[in-house]
Amino acid sequence: MDEHTKTVLASLEHRAQQRDDLEAAWQAATGALEILLWCDEFSRAAALTEQLLRDLGQEGTDLDLQLMPFTTVFLAAEAYAGEPALPRLQAAKASLPSHTELGAHFGQVTDEIRASSVLELLSWPRPWNESGRPPGRQDRKLLERDWTTLTGLDRDALWDVAQRSNDFGLAERIAETLQAAPTRWPCVVWFAKWLVHDNQVDRAAEVLRAGPQTYFSYAWWSLLPTEPPTDPDLRRALTDEVRAVYLTGIRDPFREPAL
Repeated sequence: MDEHTKTVLASLEHRAQQRDDLEAAWQAATGALEILLWCDEFSRAAALTEQLLRDLGQEGTDLDLQLMPFTTVFLAAEAYAGEPALPRLQAAKASLPSHTELGAHFGQVTDEIRASSVLELLSWPRPWNESGRPPGRQDRKLLERDWTTLTGLDRDALWDVAQRSNDFGLAERIAETLQAAPTRWPCVVWFAKWLVHDNQVDRAAEVLRAGPQTYFSYAWWSLLPTEPPTDPDLRRALTDEVRAVYLTGIRDPFREPAL
């Protein structure tokens, strides 16, 4: 973990421990958890999540409405640190009012882990096990155009056709023709997983390295996507260089608000 990452993480962990502003506490904890996942600090992430739920679970904050990244933290702690997820999920559910979205989510994942496995849950969806949707009329018209002349939204749409149809071969042709990676984060994840499955791990790492500018967080307090450090397939392509590209750009959103 470099000094910049340590500084941002320490600031967020400190704010997460404060109880004068409970909303800010869980928001800061969320950012800290994402950093910890990227640094393979799965035990620390799980312990912070447990403390957060013990302290704030009954306080009626907007934490009750969140789903990410708390279940992922517990699953990853079992997968990569050997710390069982099921008792943590059960305790987490018990720490929250039964009617909350987060409490219901913990219950759902508790049921899923009994019927599946932690690695299967973390790797879902695996596109090679999924069916695609055949291209529609507008999609086919787009595919017939000269791809090298496409710009902006049309390039986005071209990648979207490949992902919707779950056509890995088409995605490879697009990447080769455009000499570019996907332009939207969901497609980055989809294409990188396909490349790993095809044993093109180095290419998957290249796609992930190009990914930061395609990721738009779901909330202002969220800093990083959680798929690369937790998905068993994507972790195969998670090189030190990939980690550095993402961690170099993080900031403390409480000190450096987004413009």
